[in-house]
Amino acid sequence: MIIQRRKKPVGVIQPKNQKSLALCEGNMAFKFNYCDGGQSQEQIGFYGVCSDRMIRYNIEDAKHVWCSQPDCDCMRYYNHSISRRELDNGCYEDMYVCYESQLLRDWRAMAGYYQNGPRTGEPMVIKKAKPGGLCILTSRMPEAMEAERFIFGIFLADKLITEADGNSEYVVAVESLSEYKLKFSEKQAHQLLFWKYHANKNNPINPRWGTGLHRYISDAEAVQILRDAVEVKRGTHDEKLAHNFLEHFCSIHNIDSDSVWEPNGALTIAK
Repeated sequence: MIIQRRKKPVGVIQPKNQKSLALCEGNMAFKFNYCDGGQSQEQIGFYGVCSDRMIRYNIEDAKHVWCSQPDCDCMRYYNHSISRRELDNGCYEDMYVCYESQLLRDWRAMAGYYQNGPRTGEPMVIKKAKPGGLCILTSRMPEAMEAERFIFGIFLADKLITEADGNSEYVVAVESLSEYKLKFSEKQAHQLLFWKYHANKNNPINPRWGTGLHRYISDAEAVQILRDAVEVKRGTHDEKLAHNFLEHFCSIHNIDSDSVWEPNGALTIAK
């Protein structure tokens, strides 16, 4: 199927130049613990409570902070305080089980919560969030190397969720209300390795995330990811949506996608 590109309006605003495309404003990548809940041919997981195998791994081996808390439902199930049916029902009845189990249902991403100090339990701030920014959801399989971090979903941030702090408001989450969201199967996700597109400024050859659950991504990187999403969705029922997503993002950000260079992330530099 050949999809014609929509013509850009003439004489309105000039497309962004190379320098502005490299700025990291508004687009965000988030890292998540892997969740195999709801895994199917259409999606890699992140749509329900983890399997028993993953719950054991998260608690015994990875020792993830929330999974290991006594008031976490997965921990309660692990300790035989509740049944598997009660655990699953808690997730599907809109009760909070864990962040990852609801990602591809709610299409909402947060920067995480403070785990220590006087602000323990409070949400972290997303300082550069903007409506229309691309949100990139990343993870890696248990015991996989950081270089193997993949992209399992992308969406356009249509809604900024804020909380008040004294006389000011700050963004704690971003959400998609529009059609512009794509999720990927396991095979597709492994074709979208995050470090193909992104590199650390001080040590670009090293694919290392470090602390923090989110980081900011340039417009160029966003377009590169969207272009590759079109390729991995080719021949699927999401092909047209992937094309429209790329066109829409470029339109609202005034980008000529043909002028954006090829990916030059840590994996590309290392070759």
